[in-house]
Amino acid sequence: MTTNAKCITPILCLAVVLTGCTPAGAPVDSPSAIPANLFPGIIHTAAMTPLAEPPPGQGSPAPIIERITDDGGRLLGYSVRMQVVSRSGPFKILVILDDALCVKHADVLEYRAQRGRQVRLPAFTRQFAGRCHDDPIRSGQDIHAATGATLSCDAMTKGVRAALDAVKEYR
Repeated sequence: MTTNAKCITPILCLAVVLTGCTPAGAPVDSPSAIPANLFPGIIHTAAMTPLAEPPPGQGSPAPIIERITDDGGRLLGYSVRMQVVSRSGPFKILVILDDALCVKHADVLEYRAQRGRQVRLPAFTRQFAGRCHDDPIRSGQDIHAATGATLSCDAMTKGVRAALDAVKEYR
């Protein structure tokens, strides 16, 4: 398996390669935040212009969308980092899309609340893989919530849908 030459530290690179996810507290604004097994041999990311920030107290911050390219500049997909809000509070998610706007990976980057932590479980987050922009993505119908985290799972499901819509609008 190849590792990203731009990893911040060898330990972070190893954690990303072995687990397929970024360790808690790791910087998510670098290519090393993208699981290495999704796009072998990459990575370059180029930030797209983020959506305008909403006024304070009116919604979540805008998603951060990045293009993922190979060394030749060929588009491989998109990375979307955003904050979603559930009853337990806001949390950050990462959605990786391929160039056809299908989810390759979805993950919770930061979840601080005590309730609803099951939203981070791979059994829940794996359900998004393979879902494309035109597919229905509805909590309780297409995506099954994790027991004990129904509202957080609903928030993440809406976040994945919002990530797909944001990339489609701005690509």
